Parts: sequence; C-alpha cells; structure tokens
Amino acid sequence: MKHNFIPPPRSILKRYLLFFLFLVSFSLFAQEEGKPGCGTLPIEDAYLRDPFYGNSKALLDILREAGYDMPEDYLDNLDTYGNYIGRNKNYGNKASAPVLREIPIKAWIYRNDNGSGNISKPQVYQVVDGLNHLFSNNTNIRFYLLCDITEINNSDPANNGDEYFDNMCFYNKVSGAINVHFVIDDNANPSWGGKAHFPNDNTPGLRFNCAVAQHSISQMGDILAHEIGHTLGLYHTHSAGRSWSHTNNGGCGDCHQESVSRTKRQETGCIGTYNELKCNVNGDFLCDTAADPELSGLLHTVGNDPCVYNSAIGGTDNWGEVWTPNTSNIMSYSDLDCFNFFSPLQVGKMNYYYTQIGISYPFYSINGSNYVCNGQTAYYSVASLPGVTSYTWETSSNLQITNGQGTNGITVLATDNYSGYVKVYPDCGYNSRNKPIREFYDLEIGGYDTACAQNGFSYHYTIPPLSGASYSWSITNGTINYGQGTTSVNISLSPNSSNQTWLSLNINGVCASTVYKHKIITHGDPPPPAEQCFAQQDRPLGNQNQEDILNEEEIMLYPNPSSSNVTIFWPLQKSYSLVLRDVHGTILLKENNITENQFDLNLENFPTGIYFIYLITEDNTVIKKLIIK
Repeated sequence: MKHNFIPPPRSILKRYLLFFLFLVSFSLFAQEEGKPGCGTLPIEDAYLRDPFYGNSKALLDILREAGYDMPEDYLDNLDTYGNYIGRNKNYGNKASAPVLREIPIKAWIYRNDNGSGNISKPQVYQVVDGLNHLFSNNTNIRFYLLCDITEINNSDPANNGDEYFDNMCFYNKVSGAINVHFVIDDNANPSWGGKAHFPNDNTPGLRFNCAVAQHSISQMGDILAHEIGHTLGLYHTHSAGRSWSHTNNGGCGDCHQESVSRTKRQETGCIGTYNELKCNVNGDFLCDTAADPELSGLLHTVGNDPCVYNSAIGGTDNWGEVWTPNTSNIMSYSDLDCFNFFSPLQVGKMNYYYTQIGISYPFYSINGSNYVCNGQTAYYSVASLPGVTSYTWETSSNLQITNGQGTNGITVLATDNYSGYVKVYPDCGYNSRNKPIREFYDLEIGGYDTACAQNGFSYHYTIPPLSGASYSWSITNGTINYGQGTTSVNISLSPNSSNQTWLSLNINGVCASTVYKHKIITHGDPPPPAEQCFAQQDRPLGNQNQEDILNEEEIMLYPNPSSSNVTIFWPLQKSYSLVLRDVHGTILLKENNITENQFDLNLENFPTGIYFIYLITEDNTVIKKLIIK
C-alpha cells in the first residue's frame, strides 16, 4: 500500500509550515477534506539568500563543470513539463564521465529511554541504499555512511522529532557531512515523515541536517532523498516562492504564481520582477521543473500507472492553462512510489551546495598494475583503513576475483586483453575508489594532429605508461630531439612535399606481444592557443602585388554568432582553402580552391560552441573565431 503523508493539525500549521523560515517540516502530504489552505508567515526576503534566484544560467555552468553535457539553448527550449525539446533533444543529459560527488552521512538513531524502538544499524545501511538508488537515476551524487552510527536513548526527541529537531541538529552533529537524525515518530503528528534545514539558513549550527521518522525501510529511503534535496538547496516544486502569504504555488496571485507556460513573463505591475520569466522568479525558481499547484490528493491511476495527475480536478493556473506538473519529481508532494528523478537544474544546484559541506575525504588509493594480460593474475590492494572491518570489491566482467573479497587486497584473473576496472567500497567512513585497467591495444599517442614544420618549433608526444614495457620511437620527415626509450618524446618536423610526418612507436614486453602505434601529423598551424607557424606580422609578402596583400580586418564572417549559416566575405581576387576546426583542433570540414568573394557555410550539422575557421592561401593563413549558437 502506498504511503501518503497527512497534513499537520491546523493549530500547528502556522508554526511548522513557514517555507522561508527555513525551519520547515518537509513532510509529504496526502490531500484530505478540510486540508488547510494558505496562511503561513514566512520571512519576506528569504529568497534573496538563494544565489541562483533568477540565475539559472549559472546552474548550467555548474553542470558543465561537473561533466554534464548541457545544450547551449537548454533554457530557451523547455516544454510545459520542463523537458528540453531543442534541436539537441537527444543529448545524454550526462557526459560519459560526470564528476562523482560522494557525500558522507553521519547517522543518529534516537530510541526510547529504555533503548526500545526505531530501526537497527543494519537497516540504516538499507535506507542509504534506497537513497542512492533514487539519486543514481540521473545525478552524479552518491552517499556513504560514516563508521560510527550513534544511538541515543531519549524518549523526548525519539517520539517528538518535529519539536526537538533544532535541538538535535545543534547538539548532535559532525562537520563535513550531512547529519541524518532517525526518530521513531511524532506523537502530535503521527504521520510526520521528515524535516530538513536549507543550506542558506542563517541560524548558526543548523546547516546540512535532516531528520526522518520511522516508516518502512523503502519509504524512509524515499523520504530521505526528498529531505536531502532540501539540505542541498532545493525547494518544493509547488513552492510559493517569493510569496509570504501562501503555502503553495496554486494559491498565489499573478505576480507570485509560476505559470504553466515556460515563456510567460511578469506583468507591468510586478514591481522588481517586471518582464522576468515567471518560472525563473516564482515557484521553486527553476524553469525545468514544471509549474506545480501542489500534488496532494491530485493523483489517480490510469491503466497500470498510479502516478497520473488528475487534471479534471486540478484546475488551471491564473491565465487559464491546465496544470501539467511532473508527478515523478522527488521534490514534489507526489506519492513516494512515484519518485524517480531530479531535473538537471536541480542537480546543478545540489552540485553547488555539495561544495559547501566542507567534506574532507580520507585519502587512499588502489595499488596494482594498470593492465592485465589474458590468462594472467594480478593483485590489487588498499592500505588498511582505520575503523574499516570489511572491503567490498567490484570488477569488470573480464576480471574475475579469485581471492581476497572482504579484505583490503584481492587477486584477479584476466579472461581477455581488454580494458576494465577494479573498484573498492570500504564498509564505512570512506568513499569508494576506482582504478581503470587500460586496454593497451587502444592506447593513443597524445599530441597535436597539426603542427608547424618550420625551424624553431618542437612538440611533445606521449603514450600512457605500461608497467614493464619498453618503447621504441621512429619518425619520417622529422627529428626525435630527446625522449627515445621513454613514454614521452620531443620532436621537430621537416618540410616535405606530402606535408605530413609519421610518428611511430613499438611497445614491447606487453602480454608477450608487440603493440604498434602511429600518429600522422599534418604540417600547418596547431589549434589555438598554441603558437602559429607565422605570426601575422611576420608572414612574408614576397613580390605580391599591393592588391594581393591580405588585410585580416577586411575578412568578415556574418552573422557571427550564427545558428544555421555563415557567409565568409573574402576581399581578394585569388582562390583560398577553408578549414573548420573545433576548440580541440580537430578538423571538421575542408573546402579547397574557393574562388567566390562570398562563400556560404552551412552550420546546421554542428553543435553549439566555439570554432575556428582557417582561410589559407599560398602566402597567408588567417584564423577567424566562429560561434555557433
């Protein structure tokens, strides 16, 4: 049976439902007859403490820094559900390897005076497993327990968690972690679920604390996910935002209600927010969470889906559009069984507040070879960590653990020559560690694909190290200056008619075979910001006619930035070649022998970002920066 939370009695509503007081009871409610409406007394300027109020673009930057692949036009192309529908709508929402944020949890269990009641220590681990399950759907955030779970025998906080919440948070806490207080229930409000403090709460000593009341283990994991969302800066999706006279978005007036439309702006009479997007300054201030009037009691079952919003009784926003809230968002008042995701901007906000916790990770690493040959065994270990009694190891399918599971060292057997990984999870107090195992056949020589073949230029090229291997480099149309026999060489290129240099490498002593690698280096300017072959003022003019002298200022790209096409205006009556590169120097397009003074370049197949157009004649190369939006 699904669990819904019942609103507190009207007599205590005013006391515990003050959203911007930041001492809110974040219980999940179930709608019932006579449910109290708006009538709270929040602090009027609390939203000014939020660094991302009206500043969602900053959250996109945080997501990109964390490794998420966010389209440039993300905020401009959201439907009424908050889903991105722009031209890059098949973006993965995650890069291949977003930065993992691992957060320690300090657990406090409150029991009755005689030691009875509440969950056991092993069950705390199960709750955190459920928490991680929800966060693993589309975030880079994971949690692990600190070793010492503290048990406190005191019936008052154990049975009145709401009333004693601030006292628990102030006196029972450790720094550098989220403190989670597990209570039995609340006698005055027996369906109380959880509570949290916002990270921008001005009350000293209360940040990064939340409490969860005893329910089923699966429900407690769901509740904890919701409460930790608050401790990491997230508001309810139905928040009344800047309004201090309402408890939910559905009851707000025109200047404070988040509209269904993602493009609707504040009206003339909205002082201080005129012409701002309603979804950016109202509700939870995040445009990719759908406008939510409050889901309590507004779900019903359609077919096999029990999480469908009942629009027939839900009504409309103040402008007549039918509400389309997302019933799966963990920060809503949806049914717990419907919870399964955070929106990208919510993830960005949590990534920001992760940096405010002050986590000091204990340092340790996995020792062992970075490759294993088919049929060979290898040993991987970590230092014996204080307080840890068991180590759980995980490996890729091609590395079989033959011995040592549960200890700080394991032996593995490789079943092929491909890449893989070894990972360890200490039982408490330490975040996990991962060691990638390289596939040496796929190693690549690192360095510029294009480089200058003039005197005075030299470049470094490298290969990742392999234990016990030997390295033999060779080069055509160039010189190895130093580094022979190592993983890194310095070379100079020599001009030749092919305009290419081949850099080759033989790796011996790896799995009883020789690995051959090579890199083709094209002669020309390396990608900026590397030094170009000829500085503009040093490029020779020879016996050029005056009309053939290339003035870079006369070469124009229009429009720039552009989203579909750009025209290149070329001032000379002579042909040129065009090369389009990305910021990494990769050649994306070549056009030779262009004779037009106006050349149109189609950009529709290229993602948004910064590019460089190389315009090349026999005597000159001009580089123009292009922005695709």
